[in-house]
Amino acid sequence: MFSASLLYLILIYAAASLIGLLVLWFVIYTAVRAALTTHRQALAQERREGGR
Repeated sequence: MFSASLLYLILIYAAASLIGLLVLWFVIYTAVRAALTTHRQALAQERREGGR
């Protein structure tokens, strides 16, 4: 009985850790993607203004 509850506890801990890692990855990925998009837009705007 003790080993079954310990197994469930380990599985819940592992699942919570994986979910936390996935959320962290998604937040970092979204921030980097937004920064790159902004950077690309700024470069494109500089090219347009520099060509005038």
